[in-house]
Amino acid sequence: MTTSSAPVTSAVPADSPPPNRYASSPARPRVILWWGIGLLAGVALIGLIIALFGGAHGGTPPWQAIDQWWRDVIGGRPGDELLLVSQAFDWLGHAPGAFAPLLVPMAVLLVLRHWRSALYVLSSYILMSLLTQGVKKLVGRARPLDPLVDAGLLDFGSFPSGHAATIGMLLIVVAAVVTPSLWRKLWWVVGGLFVAGMLWQRIMVGAHWASDAVAGAAVGAAAALIAWYLFYPAIRRDFDRSRSVAAADAGSMSIAST
Repeated sequence: MTTSSAPVTSAVPADSPPPNRYASSPARPRVILWWGIGLLAGVALIGLIIALFGGAHGGTPPWQAIDQWWRDVIGGRPGDELLLVSQAFDWLGHAPGAFAPLLVPMAVLLVLRHWRSALYVLSSYILMSLLTQGVKKLVGRARPLDPLVDAGLLDFGSFPSGHAATIGMLLIVVAAVVTPSLWRKLWWVVGGLFVAGMLWQRIMVGAHWASDAVAGAAVGAAAALIAWYLFYPAIRRDFDRSRSVAAADAGSMSIAST
């Protein structure tokens, strides 16, 4: 007995467009947003206390003794050799160095054709700058006396540190756009040391109190985290596109070798 089977036909019409692999947006992890909001809330609370204690008029917050202790412990002196090492960190806070944490990641991402991720970096930088300058103007904390850097390069307000905010932002944006996860874990270590170095530099040269430096890193990280939450689907689409292109290239090489 012979049996005949009907030909299997596809349910999708032959002239239908190919499915859009980027149509579905991945869910945004809310933990990123809550971390960003939490950091901002902490900075706002600290800034409010400084303002209430008259930070703009020489008043001191309740933790001023701790700030002074940190400055006494790691503060530099004129002619200190460590001042030469600290100049690299100081360069990142003034033009053109201040734009390096923005332009370098953007350039790399644009070369990789990750334009969505590059837009995320730009948005993080703008949000970080607005938040930092806004808090500086609202709190108006006086800087430490006799800094070891050119006072003419220091802007208004010691709280929060703009240098630290820039590096705090860089820590998060690189982690957000780096793949695979092994490189991201390595960056958390390297970037964390970079942030610690910037905090040390701002306190050592007397440009900021310790609480200003920590708050600056928190503002920068918060700005990048909030932007990461908003751009999360777009960044994932850049990742998916890279994987698709790599898989297609590998397939082409396999076919060519047979």
